[in-house]
Amino acid sequence: MYKVIHQFLDLQDGSYHYKVGDTFPRSGKKATAKRIKELSGTENKIHRPLIEAIEEAPKEEKPKKRTTRKTK
Repeated sequence: MYKVIHQFLDLQDGSYHYKVGDTFPRSGKKATAKRIKELSGTENKIHRPLIEAIEEAPKEEKPKKRTTRKTK
């Protein structure tokens, strides 16, 4: 998953406007490794990185319910 760090119009997605902080690619879209490399580097029309990788937080496991036994 990637985060937009500089706004841009995605010319390969009907000029969709990505704003700073948006997730790339947007919901329902896929991006090729070549496109990710282009947007995260300087080999694009703006000549600066437009997106950066973000780490996905590991999903927290639900705590297991503890059962207590009463002792007599």
